[in-house]
Amino acid sequence: MNRWTVLIDTTSIQHYVFGSNKLKENIGASHIISLVLSDEFLISTGVHKEQIVYCGGGNAMLFFDGEDNAKEFVKKYSLKLIIEFPGVVPAFAIGEINFIDENDEGFQAGKDALFKLLNENKSKYIPQVIPLSHGFTAECHRSGYTLDVWDENDSEYVSSVIECKLNYSEDANKKVISFIPCDKIDKYCFTESFEHLGSTDNENSHIAVVFADGNSMGERFKQTKSAKEIWELSNSVNEATTKAFKKLIARIISEIDKIEKEITLSKEDGKTILPIRPIFIGGDDIVFVCDGRLGIYFAKIFLEEFEKHKFSDGVCMTACAGIAIVGKKFPFYRAHLLSEKLCKNAKTERKKTEKNKLEGNGSWIDYHISYGGYSGSLDEIRKKQFTAGKKNLLMRPYKLINNDVETSFDLLIKNTSQLFKKDNKTGKQSIPNSKIKELREILTKGEASIAMLIKEFEAREISLPDIKGKDYKTSLFCDNKTPYFDMLELYEFYPKYELEKGVRK
Repeated sequence: MNRWTVLIDTTSIQHYVFGSNKLKENIGASHIISLVLSDEFLISTGVHKEQIVYCGGGNAMLFFDGEDNAKEFVKKYSLKLIIEFPGVVPAFAIGEINFIDENDEGFQAGKDALFKLLNENKSKYIPQVIPLSHGFTAECHRSGYTLDVWDENDSEYVSSVIECKLNYSEDANKKVISFIPCDKIDKYCFTESFEHLGSTDNENSHIAVVFADGNSMGERFKQTKSAKEIWELSNSVNEATTKAFKKLIARIISEIDKIEKEITLSKEDGKTILPIRPIFIGGDDIVFVCDGRLGIYFAKIFLEEFEKHKFSDGVCMTACAGIAIVGKKFPFYRAHLLSEKLCKNAKTERKKTEKNKLEGNGSWIDYHISYGGYSGSLDEIRKKQFTAGKKNLLMRPYKLINNDVETSFDLLIKNTSQLFKKDNKTGKQSIPNSKIKELREILTKGEASIAMLIKEFEAREISLPDIKGKDYKTSLFCDNKTPYFDMLELYEFYPKYELEKGVRK
């Protein structure tokens, strides 16, 4: 039996959620995106829960008895969005799918056709998503829309789009409290300001924007053969992402004393503000911000926890993450785009080095540290700033795997710890800071400068960490690549208490 089916998606999410440098607006916008594709909001338009095939991970699917009913729902849903959530851009696809013989090829063909139509509609139609402006208006500098509402907190007029985001930030705050263990809620909280994610006296403050995305999710959803399988797969992914982030928060709280020895944490109403804030969690996607020196470490923990879960078919999950470490005044939208590009870069390397694209590829991580502004694509930046002739200063991305291959992130941590280790007797760093700085500079020089530094290290009996099967410590480069620049940067943006332990067992 064929049923008329509506597929809903939201577009331009990046600009809507991350287009502001005010964390409170980002938080409210993210909460709105989760609301518009929730069971509660869909039911408020007049549909029954039984009509919802699934919702989550950025889209939703509903079925109706006839084409007219499906189209009527789209009208009601669109109008409700404009009234309650101006600025949210929806996309729809309507078609027939066989929901009775779900294991038949007819279901898959109908589903694939509907998703194809949805992608076409995204590029064809640009709906009006806010009420039309008046004849003569001033523009909101935070959104570009008409000034409508007085914002008492900032003492200025803002658009209805900004007002809506700010209004829902409080609901978002109530929701994220669930990530904090019940017995710790009276001691810890999340912040609404980038300024309260952590700081260190007399140092430039950085934040880390972390974007993580599940691997091969598109392929896995394409292989589903029934509405039940879609629902089960969607639920298993949502559950894995949520539980992994809860584990990350629990880990942070358990290590809070160690963190506070390195980073100054803020207080609010007698509670310690955690140095992390989730912004977007949807399906296999997650975006969170944190203190810059903790971003790579937190991303690693999240990926490790995510890997402990399995899909509804029993196959273990993996994901990739991109970490953009930028100044607190850096345009947040651009920082998020950079984190997405880094994640994509990790996925590309993953596919390049592994044959099995669906199961055994593992999780990968890539990061970039911006000490100022940047222009151009990530590839252009790395080519301009991190190459010396034919030599590449970077080894990243890395795979989360505990072995001695040069792409192992655990090995990078171990070698970074070795590079900056302290003498057991004197307590001083085995390699003086002056030589560490010289190593960083020499990596960009020619062969003669490198040879002189190597000879000096040999004379001083300074031994650099190496990688099994390679000979980096006697030439700094192998196959025109070096692991030492990654070690030098990681040391600045990784918890010292973790580096002292080397690889976590």
